[in-house]
Parts: sequence; C-alpha cells; structure tokens
Amino acid sequence: MSKKKNYYNQQVISIGTLALVFVVSTIFYFIDTNFNGGNEPPESHIIYNNESNISESNVDIKKYNTDGLSEIQDLHDSLKAELNISNELNISNELNLSIVQKLDNESNESNKSQYINIAIPEEDDIKDKNNYKYGNIKDPKLVIIIDDIAFQYQIDMFKKLNLSITLSMFPADGNHPSTPKYAQKESVKMVHLPMEAVKFSDEEEDTLHVSDSNLQIAERVAEIVKQFPNLKYMNNHTGSKFTSDKRAMQVLLSNLKKYNIQFVDSVTSARTVVKKVSSELGLRYIKRDIFIDNELDVSYSVRQLKIAIELARKNGLAVAIGHPHKTTYQAISKIKPLLNGVKIVYINEI
Repeated sequence: MSKKKNYYNQQVISIGTLALVFVVSTIFYFIDTNFNGGNEPPESHIIYNNESNISESNVDIKKYNTDGLSEIQDLHDSLKAELNISNELNISNELNLSIVQKLDNESNESNKSQYINIAIPEEDDIKDKNNYKYGNIKDPKLVIIIDDIAFQYQIDMFKKLNLSITLSMFPADGNHPSTPKYAQKESVKMVHLPMEAVKFSDEEEDTLHVSDSNLQIAERVAEIVKQFPNLKYMNNHTGSKFTSDKRAMQVLLSNLKKYNIQFVDSVTSARTVVKKVSSELGLRYIKRDIFIDNELDVSYSVRQLKIAIELARKNGLAVAIGHPHKTTYQAISKIKPLLNGVKIVYINEI
C-alpha cells in the first residue's frame, strides 16, 4: 500500500511541476511580447521581392522625371513592374550585390534603400558571350546618352563638358521643329522616338501606337530618316506599352533594319520584348543599364554614375541614360576623377 501511495505522490508532483513550468513560460511570453512588440525581423533595405514590401515612398512619381515630364507615370508603372518581378530579373546576383556593398562602404551609409531604383543587368546578359554586354574588361567603356534634346541651349550645356556624350534628339514637330538642323552638326546622330506608354495621355506629336498599322509605322520611320539623313541610332521616349508589344516591335525593328539603324532599348518597362525580337531578326541588342536622374539631385546622379562605372569595369561596357537637367549636367561634370580607366565613348564606339 505504501508503494502505491508513493507512486501516486510522484505522479502528482510531476503534473504539478509541468503545470508550474507552463504558467511561468506563459508569463514570460506575454512580458516579452508586450515590451518587444513581438520582436519582428526588420525589412530588407536592398531588395523587395513582392508588392507588400513596396511603400509608396519607393515609387513616388513626384520624385521621377525619367524621360521629361512625359515619362513620370510611365516610369512609375514600370518601376512597380520591375520590383514585382525582381526574382525573374535576378536582382540579387553576386555581381550587383558586390557593387551595392562597395558603394555603401565608400559612402559609409547604413540605409541601402536608396539603391532600390538601380537598373541591374539580367544574369544572362552578363554570361552570354554573344551579347554586347560581354565587352573587353581590359578596356571598359561607358556610354552616356542624354535624351529629350529639343533646343540648342541643351546641346550647348553638355558640349561644355568636353566629353563624348551622345545626344538623342526628338524628331521635328510643332514643339521642336529645329532638331534636324541641330543634328547636322553632330558626328553621331540619334533620334529619341516617342512611343506609346501604358498610362500617359500628354504625348508628343506623332507618337507611335501599338494600334498603328504596318504601313503607318513604316511611313513614320521613312519620315524620320528623311529628317535625319545618315541616322544610325534610335531609342524610345516613354514606350512602355509599345516596347512590350511583339507585333509592333517586329514591324518597327524590321523597318529600322532596312536603313541600318540600331535601336537602343531604354527599358522603360520590365516587360520589354525588344531583346527577343532583335534576336529573331538577327539584330544586335543594346539596352540602357542605368537611369542617371530618376531624382533631380546631384548627389543621387553621381551615385548612379558611379554604379554605371562599376558595371562598365565588371562587364566591359555600360550604358547610362540621363536628361537635359542642370543637376544631370553638374553630376556628369564631377565624374572624371571617378573613372579610373573607364572611358566615356559615343554610342557608335561600342
């Protein structure tokens, strides 16, 4: 009988001990939760892989002037699209993380969120030896294109820098009728062709639309070639919708091919099909890597240029696009000491 009583007492003590441990653990859990807010891990400041991580401040359209006033809404949509498919674009590849880390160390800044709008090359662009990105890393080159050129004072401003900067001019129309005359003095002729955006109503005159017929697109190309004899390069102004439409780009690139005109993809949409269509037509594919002036701030533009320089050093070549803003001019004027062997060249030198 004593053995049974001892066994019963031991069972009671064990159950009581477990109950006491549970009560104490529960008390500590509530204390920790109330004082530490649940101790949730901090959000990443470099890469956002889904829309729930995108705050309005990261894609505030008031901060952007990517392609003049007519690019604001287009870029807003495009940036959101690029953030949403960041896994497809392989933003977290080792090359680009190393660039961000290097610049972060140089500036001694802890918040890397400023790099959210970096235009980063796709991994296959870096590895594909047949792609233009696979340049000569012993002789790295940086192409700087200034879009939206419409007036002489804009040309004069960038000529003062005495650098090989490529100027991309609007086709002649009622708002800027003299661009063909300005182009006559340029050794490298490039046209900034207005193309349909996903959401934007304040278009340039004679903007190309995806609804345009094959004949309309062909006639537009012929008209521009007539305005700009010996034209060799063209890139898109806005165009997030047009460059994402395969039929429209097939017609456009086929017509440019007839005149031996190289199209440069400004990448205003993450859904661009220019690379795919270029490959199908046997054409060289060139795209921009960095927008210099998403924000009209000199220090921001200098950082973007430094990233472009690092990409050129890693890949042998990088293409940066800016616009005729005073802040862009000031930023470019500061980069000579930063080049460290990277050569700024015209678009026809790559």
